[in-house]
Amino acid sequence: RIGLSATIGEPERIGQFLVGTGRRVAVLRSDETRGLQIAVRSVHPSLGDQKESVNLGLPASTVSRARMILGIIQSHKSTLVFTNTREHAEALAAQIQAIGASVPVRVHHGSLSRELREEAEKEFQEGKLKALICTSSLELGIDIGSVDFIIQYTSPRETTRLVQRVGRSGHTLGGTSRGVILTINTDDILESAVLIQRAREGRLERPIIHEKAYDVLAHQIIGLLLQKGRMTVEEIGDVVHCSYPFRELDSVELSRVIAQLDELRLLRKFDQFLTARNPKAIQYYFTNLSVIPDVQKYTVFDFFRKRRIGSLDQDFVARRCASGTEFILHGQTWKVLSVDEEQYHVEVEAAPPSLTAIPGWEGDMIPVQIDVAEEVGRARRIFSDGIVPDGFLEKGEVDRVESTLSAQKRQAPIPSDKLVLIESVENSVVVHSCFGNLVNETLATAMAALFGSRLGSNIGTQVDQYRFALIFPRPVSALLVAEEFRKLSADDMEKIVRDTIDASDLFAWRHWHVLRRLGAVSREAEYKARQARLLVDIFKTSIANDETRRELFTEKLDFKGARTVLERIGSGEISIETIQDV
Repeated sequence: RIGLSATIGEPERIGQFLVGTGRRVAVLRSDETRGLQIAVRSVHPSLGDQKESVNLGLPASTVSRARMILGIIQSHKSTLVFTNTREHAEALAAQIQAIGASVPVRVHHGSLSRELREEAEKEFQEGKLKALICTSSLELGIDIGSVDFIIQYTSPRETTRLVQRVGRSGHTLGGTSRGVILTINTDDILESAVLIQRAREGRLERPIIHEKAYDVLAHQIIGLLLQKGRMTVEEIGDVVHCSYPFRELDSVELSRVIAQLDELRLLRKFDQFLTARNPKAIQYYFTNLSVIPDVQKYTVFDFFRKRRIGSLDQDFVARRCASGTEFILHGQTWKVLSVDEEQYHVEVEAAPPSLTAIPGWEGDMIPVQIDVAEEVGRARRIFSDGIVPDGFLEKGEVDRVESTLSAQKRQAPIPSDKLVLIESVENSVVVHSCFGNLVNETLATAMAALFGSRLGSNIGTQVDQYRFALIFPRPVSALLVAEEFRKLSADDMEKIVRDTIDASDLFAWRHWHVLRRLGAVSREAEYKARQARLLVDIFKTSIANDETRRELFTEKLDFKGARTVLERIGSGEISIETIQDV
């Protein structure tokens, strides 16, 4: 087997994944290197931008960024503009067309039909389009011809993603990839600079490999039985253990998966052999070839103005849209009034801007890892001490970072890799913590469960890579949260999260899709929150619940990183300070 990649972290590990257990793998690295020219840019709205913003009903900074993008597109033959979400791609296309309607650009993302995507690719390749505004849909593989320049709208959040995207330009042997990251705030500037530095040093993220996925194993067992006719448990085990992700699967785990398939009447046992139950097994196998969940769209309606606002993905609604939840859609804050699971409608009312409102595109964003977030925290600390690292940023961006941090420093300490800052904001307590999305999600989950049990009420959370908010039913002291945070041990944190994760909306949503992949729920069945919660209880001791936990612990949480943070807080290496107490 041969694997080819220009952008992969830990190639030896990926090599083992490709060839399987017990086989030798050789990693060959090309001596040919491509140049990488990437700059970080931010905008300063002009008087013209401010006037245009009034006409278009957009913030002046948005107009200024759209104008900068338009200028870059016009100065190059072919440009790809990458965004991190579909909503950003659509909004950016509309903004560019509003200020430069004569410039031919189109949108390209996974929610568009295949026909529309292929049409856009063809027009770009033929030179009929000056630019494509796209998401990860054009990150890899698709042949769209020569690309002169790459614009990344906001930080790409991963070094690997940055290299992949900018690498679409100058795509020739010995060529130079050229691009720019257009940033929107100080965090964005610093994060982008950190990612560029890591790219130049060849420090790519460690790939996440799902190990011992029970639903995938169940599907493969049925596939083997359909192919072979009959097999013993030992024969199945011999095949499975050749696969890198299942190299450590033990006999008890294998037996549990087989027992679940037997209970679901997908296989039968006789003597020492297993066989598939046709035709049910055939239908199960071919309707579950993909592990990607089928997700519906919910239409969002303004209840009082009786108009359509936009749409939300079903997973966002299932996880986040309880009555009273505030979220951001099309640049405005909305409050959920009701959710109709039959009609796929969410009724909302306009709400004032809120620091704890959840971005409606939250599910589209890939997480920023702890090492990147900590490097951003370190950069904050160095800049706030008046030190400017050589070659880290150009002067315009250095001035903006220094100005922002200087203003913040006059009000409060600067959160960094060595300082956590906690403040009270209305009914929320915000913990400024430069530890990345997964660690912050883990810490937020533990703290919310801790306070929820003590106050006897549900505590909401909002998380990004540099902070998390605990949303209380009434004002709570930042000092109280800081005290509990300091006392929280690594062992207690992990126990709290493991003990409470099953009760979360996220768990019910993921569990529903695991049951689908196991054949316990029909692929045609529509997700309903109440039924999903009942199924969590029904399958409480099954492999479905274990598989759901494994997925969440792999994709959404980081116990190892969170433990390290709490241990550093306990040792005094990381300090905690508070401001704006109630």
